[in-house]
Amino acid sequence: MPPRSQDTVCLTACPHQRSQYCWKISYSLLSHRDNKAGKRQELCRVFLMAVYPLLSILDVCSMGSAKGITRKHLWHLFSLDRLNSYLERDPTPWELTYKVPTRHSTSQIPTIFTPLKLDFNFGAAPIEALPSVVLLALKNSGVVPLDWAFLFPSDQQIDLELWAQQAEFDATELHQMRVQDNCIFSISPKAGSLSPGQEQVVELKYSHVFVGTDRLPVLFKVSHGREILLNFIGVTVKLEQKYVHFTSTSHQFVPVPIGDTLPPRQIYELYNGGSVPVTYEIQTNILSQVQEKNFNHPIFSCLNPQGEIQPGTTAQVLWIFSPIEAKTYTVDVPIHVLGWNSAMIRFQGVGYDPHVMGDTAPFHNISSWHDNPKHTRLMVPGQNVFLSQSHISLGNIPVQTKCSRLLFLNNISKNEPVVFEWQLKPLDFGEVSVSPMTGKVAPEETVPFVVTLKTSVHASFYSIDLVCKVYRQKLLNQYHKELQEWKDEEVRQEVEFTITDRKGKGGAYCRACAPRRRYRTLPPIKNQQPLNRPVSWNLKIPKKKIFWLCPQPPLPDMLCLGLTARAHATDYFLANFFSDFPQHFLHRELPKRKYPKEELEASEGESPDNWAPVSKQEKQLLIDCLTAIIRGLLEDKVFHEAVNQSLVEKMPYFCQFWNEQSAKFTAQNNTLQLAPVLSPSASSWEGSRDKESEDDKLRLEKKMGEAEEKSEEEEEELEEEEEEEEEMEEEEQEEEERGEKEEKVPWTGTEPTLQPTAQESLKCQWQQQLKVMVKEEQEQDEKETTSRLPAFANLQEALLENMIQNILVEASRGEVVLTSRPRVIALPPLSVSRIETPDLLSAAPLGPQHAEVPCLVARPPTDSLRMPQSSPSDLLPSGPPSPPPHH
Repeated sequence: MPPRSQDTVCLTACPHQRSQYCWKISYSLLSHRDNKAGKRQELCRVFLMAVYPLLSILDVCSMGSAKGITRKHLWHLFSLDRLNSYLERDPTPWELTYKVPTRHSTSQIPTIFTPLKLDFNFGAAPIEALPSVVLLALKNSGVVPLDWAFLFPSDQQIDLELWAQQAEFDATELHQMRVQDNCIFSISPKAGSLSPGQEQVVELKYSHVFVGTDRLPVLFKVSHGREILLNFIGVTVKLEQKYVHFTSTSHQFVPVPIGDTLPPRQIYELYNGGSVPVTYEIQTNILSQVQEKNFNHPIFSCLNPQGEIQPGTTAQVLWIFSPIEAKTYTVDVPIHVLGWNSAMIRFQGVGYDPHVMGDTAPFHNISSWHDNPKHTRLMVPGQNVFLSQSHISLGNIPVQTKCSRLLFLNNISKNEPVVFEWQLKPLDFGEVSVSPMTGKVAPEETVPFVVTLKTSVHASFYSIDLVCKVYRQKLLNQYHKELQEWKDEEVRQEVEFTITDRKGKGGAYCRACAPRRRYRTLPPIKNQQPLNRPVSWNLKIPKKKIFWLCPQPPLPDMLCLGLTARAHATDYFLANFFSDFPQHFLHRELPKRKYPKEELEASEGESPDNWAPVSKQEKQLLIDCLTAIIRGLLEDKVFHEAVNQSLVEKMPYFCQFWNEQSAKFTAQNNTLQLAPVLSPSASSWEGSRDKESEDDKLRLEKKMGEAEEKSEEEEEELEEEEEEEEEMEEEEQEEEERGEKEEKVPWTGTEPTLQPTAQESLKCQWQQQLKVMVKEEQEQDEKETTSRLPAFANLQEALLENMIQNILVEASRGEVVLTSRPRVIALPPLSVSRIETPDLLSAAPLGPQHAEVPCLVARPPTDSLRMPQSSPSDLLPSGPPSPPPHH
């Protein structure tokens, strides 16, 4: 190297496995005389992280004929859990035989270099129906760019000349050739490239062209990464044929801890792939056999063993798995489809001991799709409207909970407004709602909406698919215009009619006025009709009526939103997720008002005659238990003493209202030397005080009992109780006035003139303070009772929810920046020029109420408030400074 120069050294690394590498680069200087190397010195260190390309499946959605398949069911049909687990592992050396997509085979069935095989099941649909479309959301979860490709068998074959091609084919090769030639399975796009963190949506389509089951092996290849064989499977059935699509012959329930008194309701789905409704029936007598073998405990329970499935929809069969031992339970249950075949499904469930497993106990890890919320946007190709989030995972929540999530509907079109409408399916348990249900989205605008789930009282799993239909405003207006024209034409055709009688004698005239003729005209010459005319000659062929078909609404764009959750019983949730309990709002339904007729009907319906029949053994068992309990209580002396003590025990009434002022009054009363004079009145005052205390105690006991009942009553009952309390207070005041008059009698003639007035004033002050304290206690109890009402709690939750939604909507529009630092507006100090007598102010000591308090609100200008001029006497303190408040 010449002096003051630099050179570039290229390093090439070829790692053979995923690991972290480190190299130390050293150098030595050569002498010019003998070219001997000098001492080695470290130049630099090179670090390398060797990784494989990492691809993952984020979301899946169905359209077309497969729109009735729920997202959870579709996740299992395409085995996406196993696919994601395979993609996370390192590829085998055999898979890296061809690191990029390569044509290497000369046969119709190419050679496979991977041991991994999965099924992509498109379900079933009738022939000539709309294609079943499935959208997959791919994401590059690694740190290096990657290339991916779906390779059909024809994409792996080498192009051969005709003389070199194989002449004879077996049934499998012929079937694959028919599927590929007719494009029964298609993928768009078939290949692509993704940068780190980039996402892409792939459309998989299955056309229902031929009746039967279609199969095609497709190789999913990630360049320099994994290679997985995907078996595309689809079923096409005849019209008017019954068909229920079973994913597999086995179903695994979610593990449930033993000893759970309220096990969750689990879902097993049945999909009707035919074009006619089907009726299913689950044979439950086998479940009773399992119950008899397990100490008559219902291990497996089916809540709806019979039902009907509409074409192209999924039915949810509810099961309860309740284990009593830490082991695996298995039962084979036949499912009959009336008018079609039957299937034998093996149901398995695992019971575990949470005390033994500890933190490793599984909860609701159904699949990776349910574990964490996916903040992905599944944008359908060709659509300008998408949701801010395609899936909501509420995780573990308690029963009777109201959970809401705020999402956004985005319209990225620049000049085309759209109209949206949500379609909700009724749930077997719980309630889901969307607000607003319909609306309009302007171009390049975002509309917020709230999804709310109200769980039922039963612990269960929730897997809901919400569908939003999006119409273009222009096409929708055109449809409404054509529909209105069609309705007007229909009304016109019903009212109007056209006379088509051509035999009318419009040219007739009066014969009397006509001139007479000598001769009659002969009839016109015409061909005589034969005697035996064919019958078909007399038939009149009716003219074809022109029908104006009713205009059809435009095809909407479909947006899917998935919602999953698991509701636990309250006790179980507190035991396992105690820290998360304050984050949830327990929704309590308001009691519905029953009219007198409904109450009579309800009372008649609840008569003992309509109760469920009870066996003689159960009746005798209940009688024996109650008899033993009552007899034990009658012979228990400790219980008798406790009852007598609770009846005799007095309530410490005045201790509840103790404060400093009352203590001062008692002290002043003791210092007054009026004991010999006040003896008769004191006794009467104590009697009246005891009477008042008893009345107050009864009133408080009554009020405490009412407070428990008010939580279930309505506002009208609260008003009636307030009126009753006011009447009671008026009666008490009258009794107190009568007591005062009675107490004033013994004072006359026995005491000096000053002593009665002082005693009466103290007594009046005490009574007034007692009334104030009782009133404050009543107000406090009323506030506590009101806060416990379901209506107040619902109103409070709705108010807070609306405030948070407004803040988030404003933040999404850029009106509020939530991450900015809060600004504190400090008020200026009080200016001296406004005060005329500063000496007097400085002489007056400042109490705690005059301390400076930081304020976040700006003070209004002095010009807007005109205060009267203060005099020096007004600025003087009226009394000694008040002591600091005791907390």
